[in-house]
Amino acid sequence: MNDHQKTDLWNACDGGSLSSLAVMADVWEPSGALRTETGQLLESAKDGQDRVAAELLVERFAHWSTTRELPPAPVVVAVPPSPGRANELVERLTAAVAAAHHGTVFTGLVRSVATPRLRDSRPDDRPLLARQGGYVVSGVAIPSQVVLVDDVVVTASTLNEAARVLRASGVSEVHAMVLARSRLG
Repeated sequence: MNDHQKTDLWNACDGGSLSSLAVMADVWEPSGALRTETGQLLESAKDGQDRVAAELLVERFAHWSTTRELPPAPVVVAVPPSPGRANELVERLTAAVAAAHHGTVFTGLVRSVATPRLRDSRPDDRPLLARQGGYVVSGVAIPSQVVLVDDVVVTASTLNEAARVLRASGVSEVHAMVLARSRLG
């Protein structure tokens, strides 16, 4: 990911709800015609249910996370999927980051409403669809800082909404870590 793309992504986050945003890799080569190695593995893991590809991504993400500055013994939160739609990869990425940093996994962020997949939605529709996801924080003890984990980011609508809900529940800092950045379309 080049600096211009990072700036575009950060600007998409409005710089408000997220305290920081780190992305490990891109899904697409700069030409946009070919997937990167990470993009190929991600496609195999998510769409092809390839467990070997998923394990390799989890290992790489955990290792990469150790190069990032995170709160000590972080509380790590997975971006929850739509009800009825599992996202085992995000759960595994979240657990790997927690383990790599001697942290804990926080399961109090839940999504109560199913929405269309954002990757299949127009960019202008994504913030509203993310808000309609019904993200809530359950009645468990709320940590002051969290690391929010997701597998793919395009416009950061989901990350923004999850961070907004976490902050409204009392979290003071939300640091996002994402496996890969994809493109629109």
